[in-house]
Amino acid sequence: PGQRSYGVTAGLLHTLWDGRRDELALLLDQRLDFGTLLGVYQSAQFNVDTGTAAVHKGARLTRFDLSLNSAPWERLTVRGGVSHFEPIDTAAERSVAAVDPALYIDNGYWRWWTGAGQTMPWGLGLDEEISWTNAAGRFQPGLWRATLSRTGLPGLPYGRVYGTLYNLNNPAGADHGASTGLTAPFFEGKLTLDASAGFRYDRGDEARRRWRAGDANLRLDWRPNLTWSADLAATRVWQGSIHSTSLSGGVSYRW
Repeated sequence: PGQRSYGVTAGLLHTLWDGRRDELALLLDQRLDFGTLLGVYQSAQFNVDTGTAAVHKGARLTRFDLSLNSAPWERLTVRGGVSHFEPIDTAAERSVAAVDPALYIDNGYWRWWTGAGQTMPWGLGLDEEISWTNAAGRFQPGLWRATLSRTGLPGLPYGRVYGTLYNLNNPAGADHGASTGLTAPFFEGKLTLDASAGFRYDRGDEARRRWRAGDANLRLDWRPNLTWSADLAATRVWQGSIHSTSLSGGVSYRW
């Protein structure tokens, strides 16, 4: 608390396509820190036309992120920011996209968001966020998300369970989604169980809205020491009449 710092990083990006100059961009990252009072992070990319642009001539701001975080109180954090993205008008990008350049290049967006987090007694926590997006010249209604979590479960002081509720944009009417999850570490964290499930409240293939399962995930992570680790995972996805199941596993050794 009370400490202040500032850092800046600048760079230049230059690429070739088919042996000729293509992308030229200036990269700029900045970080300003006033301790818990305020933290600011900014990242930007400015692209300059090297003669290969088909739609966007001159200099363009193609990437931009600005986020602000503050903890005015021990149990409260607030945050907000703005993001921008647009495809880069270069010969390489247009060749990979293989579509009308005007349709592809003019497909960027601006997004504004704000949120907060609260720490409550009994290991409970709340987190909320709302965002608005302007894409392709159209302003989209706000998207919101709220999460309730608890850290500390019976017999598992570092276990965590959470539930999230959010909305989805749909021209036919607002849809909603939900997810829930559990993290349970055993044997002092050497074995960890992660389970999660997602749900959606929408029409699907029917005319009537109802809650339906979207996906379920289960993962076991075993780390007996700093050298060996192993994991097993299973995922089940439901998307209309299409169902899929995937299984995976792995063993790692580090020296």
